[in-house]
Amino acid sequence: MPRILAVDDSAISRQIYSSVITPHCEVEIAEDAEQAWQKISNSHFDLVISDVNLPGISGLELLKKIKTNKLYSDTPIIIISGDGDGITHAKDVGADLWLLKPVNPESLVCAVKKVLKCD
Repeated sequence: MPRILAVDDSAISRQIYSSVITPHCEVEIAEDAEQAWQKISNSHFDLVISDVNLPGISGLELLKKIKTNKLYSDTPIIIISGDGDGITHAKDVGADLWLLKPVNPESLVCAVKKVLKCD
């Protein structure tokens, strides 16, 4: 079963990501980019889903950190943003897919399946 790390400072968003994706994948949660990086450094994830606006290090900075690290650069990343600027920047930095908030459950599941190339 694929392992996904979902990063969002909103408890409600984390709950939605977890409940929507869990039937399809194993989901681990992080509240910010620093916590996410610790988890990434200690475990393998098949996909990272991150909000752009996080406390401390932004989701875009986390994306850059993952994509420029030789060990993790192949990890697919879905960026979620509440505004178009975040989406534009995510494209520029190398996000594999991006979604605009609010994300409906069906779109999230479709995005995960598309990036992981599964049915």
